[in-house]
Amino acid sequence: MQRSFIEVFDDEINLSSMEVAVLRAAGVRSFEDLHCLVNCFPSVSEAGDFRLPLLQKLAEQGVSAAFASSASRLASTPNSHRTPNGVSHPPNARWDIGATTPVPILSASASSSASATSRGQIASGPVNVVNRIWPVGDQGDRGTCVAFASAACAELCSCAGSLSPPTDLSEQFLFWAIKNKTGDPHPNIDATRLEFARDAVDQIGICPEAFWPYSPNIIPGAVCHHGYGGPSNAALAAASKNTFRSRNYEVFSKPGTGIAAVFRALEKGRPVAATLPVYADLRFPGNPDNWNTAVGENYGRVMDPPPVSKVVSGHAICIVGFEPDPMEQKGGFFVFRNS
Repeated sequence: MQRSFIEVFDDEINLSSMEVAVLRAAGVRSFEDLHCLVNCFPSVSEAGDFRLPLLQKLAEQGVSAAFASSASRLASTPNSHRTPNGVSHPPNARWDIGATTPVPILSASASSSASATSRGQIASGPVNVVNRIWPVGDQGDRGTCVAFASAACAELCSCAGSLSPPTDLSEQFLFWAIKNKTGDPHPNIDATRLEFARDAVDQIGICPEAFWPYSPNIIPGAVCHHGYGGPSNAALAAASKNTFRSRNYEVFSKPGTGIAAVFRALEKGRPVAATLPVYADLRFPGNPDNWNTAVGENYGRVMDPPPVSKVVSGHAICIVGFEPDPMEQKGGFFVFRNS
């Protein structure tokens, strides 16, 4: 049986039980992951028996040259890699701004039980709802990730059962509809919730991108880009013919409870728009958050929130698949489209 990075690393330097628990909780699978953990989230040393200087040194020695070069480049310009805050805290959600990731409980049996439960909820094979060319979108400096995630779901639903490319739909129109035609209580700020995107695509619809192209730049005082004139009558008419009803909307208040629901939707060929918390080490404000590490830039992986990190914002994505991996504690990874 293949041994995990943590098991091999433990044999080499005799990790403490707390170090093992912290590395597992953060999903560390390589020296590159370890590098991001100890350099982006140095407060993990507060978790207990955690030898931060030693692990930092070993991480620097173990990373690949290409990764080290990229990590150095990103560290020199940390503020340019921040994820815009585009998600309002959903009612009854488990996370809120300032919430702290707990230190893992030192219980092997509890960890094994949680992993076994998660593995039992999902199948062993891969699931992929995208089988066609699909250019990635970019929200730029605006906090419009909810519109991008929801538009991505609508694009996939628009071509269900077809191998043709998805129709490029207007995130700009959808964001305008969310802020002006739904119950969003904050029409003049970027952040919003998926429930309002659900209402917008159901009641107002969404037009093709050509009717109102998206601009990534912030316009002061015009969160919906009314400086560009708003939607035309043609855009409104096209949107009214292109509505989508969400199959389900749920807020999961307990860790891991959403795994099975997301996987069931993927098995039925349906993408899932999801909002997730963004974590950072608040004692070191210049450091990247867990969505903007060198691991993410190089490998497209988002780190699990390390212990003692805190929620600083929220981000929305479109989940499009699942890839099983026996070396991952809960059985694999969700594949998502990120704006």
